[in-house]
Amino acid sequence: MLDQYEADATPDLRRLAAALVRPLAAKLADLDGGPEYLQIHAELINRPRPPVDTTAVTDPGDSIQRWRWVVEPLLGEDAIRLHRRFTAMRLTATELGRRASTAPHTDDRLFVSHLIDLVTAVLAAPASDETVRLADDRDSARGGRR
Repeated sequence: MLDQYEADATPDLRRLAAALVRPLAAKLADLDGGPEYLQIHAELINRPRPPVDTTAVTDPGDSIQRWRWVVEPLLGEDAIRLHRRFTAMRLTATELGRRASTAPHTDDRLFVSHLIDLVTAVLAAPASDETVRLADDRDSARGGRR
């Protein structure tokens, strides 16, 4: 999906949200442990300190890192510093894990499409003046570090 997105060279936040959601959502129909995988994935990513594969952070072949790099130019500065990409990943994992816990369903298309809409909204939503002010205060207290 990312290959096709880059080949098309047309900025589209919803297509990038779909590239995050759809591969994982395919696990809903995977009878060989797919729903269980989604539930475990949701538990891991929602830990207070999720496990991080430090080698993946700089690996251009890692699909999640690649997704982060491709989506970044479409985000505002505040969305980047407030870690909206990680929020989108957590929302995706949480909702798919919840859906998987009640699987199987006869049709997941509406659920998946709506989740893509929600992820798109998370990525695109403007930060409020209050949030920007509080983030500025936090960054100042940290000595300008983000």
